[in-house]
Amino acid sequence: MVVNSLVVQEAHQRSKSFGLTPETPLFREKLLSYELKHTLDENYELYHTARPILEKILSPLHASGTIAILADKEGTILYTTGSLDFMKKTDRVCLQPGANWREDKRGTNAIGTALALAKPVRIHGDEHYLQLHGFLTCSACPIFSPSGEFIGVVDISAPAKRETQQALALAILAAESIENRLLWQESQKQQAGIIEEIRAVSSQSQKGLVSLNRDGEIIFLNSQAKLICGDLSVGKQWNSFTPSNLEHKTIFRSERRTWVSLSDLPNAKQISQDLKFSFQDLYSNCPKVTEVIQLAQKAASTDMPVLLLGESGTGKELVAQSIHRSSQRAEHKFIAINCSAIPESLIESELFGYAKGSFTGANKEGSPGKFSQAHQGTLFLDEIGDMPLRAQAALLRVIQEKRVLPLGSKETLPANTRIVAATHRDLWKEVQEGRFRQDLYFRLKGIVVRLIPLRERSDLIGLAKDILKQGGFGDLTISLDAQKRILAHTWPGNIRELQNTMLQAAFFSQGGEILPDSLHLEEFQEGPDTVSDGPKGKEINVSLPLPKDFESLERELTLRTLEDTEGNVTRAAEKLGIGRNTLYRRLQKWNLNSH
Repeated sequence: MVVNSLVVQEAHQRSKSFGLTPETPLFREKLLSYELKHTLDENYELYHTARPILEKILSPLHASGTIAILADKEGTILYTTGSLDFMKKTDRVCLQPGANWREDKRGTNAIGTALALAKPVRIHGDEHYLQLHGFLTCSACPIFSPSGEFIGVVDISAPAKRETQQALALAILAAESIENRLLWQESQKQQAGIIEEIRAVSSQSQKGLVSLNRDGEIIFLNSQAKLICGDLSVGKQWNSFTPSNLEHKTIFRSERRTWVSLSDLPNAKQISQDLKFSFQDLYSNCPKVTEVIQLAQKAASTDMPVLLLGESGTGKELVAQSIHRSSQRAEHKFIAINCSAIPESLIESELFGYAKGSFTGANKEGSPGKFSQAHQGTLFLDEIGDMPLRAQAALLRVIQEKRVLPLGSKETLPANTRIVAATHRDLWKEVQEGRFRQDLYFRLKGIVVRLIPLRERSDLIGLAKDILKQGGFGDLTISLDAQKRILAHTWPGNIRELQNTMLQAAFFSQGGEILPDSLHLEEFQEGPDTVSDGPKGKEINVSLPLPKDFESLERELTLRTLEDTEGNVTRAAEKLGIGRNTLYRRLQKWNLNSH
């Protein structure tokens, strides 16, 4: 901090060298309105960041005749706030927006001298070089950007007769507050860029992905890209390495990294599509999940239809592919179709195909349809609960007859296809309410496999670590506080949400450890999807808004469970997986009556 007389003496010498004298008349020139608007636009972030901070700091000091001033790096005043009475007095020396207060124009003054030295200064009364500024006492502090660039000055001014030693400290505080806010805003921009990068990469998760550094070198390939480019391509220059017959596109670019999405070569496409998932890819250290996998493995050994029930994001297609890989149809095709993603008018042509020239806009050669493509193989009907009733009737006929009639054709084709269907809906309820055919329901319900939602798994931390390992971040650890936050979250998006969260946290992590702040979780979530394989008793919904700490979650869950069991402590303890005495101790700790 520089406030001694030597600073003033040197500032006076500079003022003299600019051809100024103490009697120099007022320099009245200032920016025109359109010029000031342009200057404000050039300093948009500084102006909009500093303004609310200065208003907040100055609000208690209006009565003392104090004002705050914001100037840009050229010394042009951008904004003033504070005592209206004192601002009227300072108008006579042009201490107002649009005026420039560099030393070469105004002599020694807090704004100009802080600008010249890039240090905090205080100029009081007669220390101003020009006599007409002697009624002021001013303290100023420079402002620096997050990258260390000098971008402006904060000035606190008051009448010289009301000199206060705290003005310089106030100016420094204001400058630091502005710098901290700018730094926070910059970090938010960087995080937003990382999130955008993750979203771009996640949307291409089924394709080959290559990551390049700023020099264009390959630094990472996912498993699909390794099938195409080979394991030894890391470290090579992408431009010199790219095969001429490989289609690719840039899906994300930043200063740090570029991501490229690959279109598979013909010989790699069969591998990437047909050999993507198997039971060996299903992580489980949870008895419930192990039981589900064992049931799915038994289902794979038969040729019966399978109905997968589970909330969104629980990995239904992964299980479906695993069943196919382990079945007697593994050498034939696995064809998947999302019944909710196809318009009602097109779903029959997608499933059953169409003859050439059967309708306007159709492929001239016709289309075989998914059933014919999956002949001798497996057809995965995802989101079967969203299929229109008309298409349900046609689907039932094909399943019964094992033959399909393409639209516009008079000849049926064989459809020896194993059906695996999946839905996040309560399919039995859909039947009861007339939105799903009962006869089709029982046709599909050969073996029912209910996938476990993430909140019911006991191996959540192990699964999170496995996701990091599979994503190339196996060297990262998860702190205990981060583990608590993972366990406290309800995970309505299930494995898909956990996967995105952990990979995002890996980007944010520092020092080889994932901390709670790296886990970007929504604090309030809607309840999970509900699935059912038929009539059954009441289930407790344990999806709760996420409280601020783990004990609050424990208390909220306990109260909700007691409410659902109508105050029955024994049943509530069973639902919570704890002993009755433990539950009584919790209630006593929280000063709650079990009744």
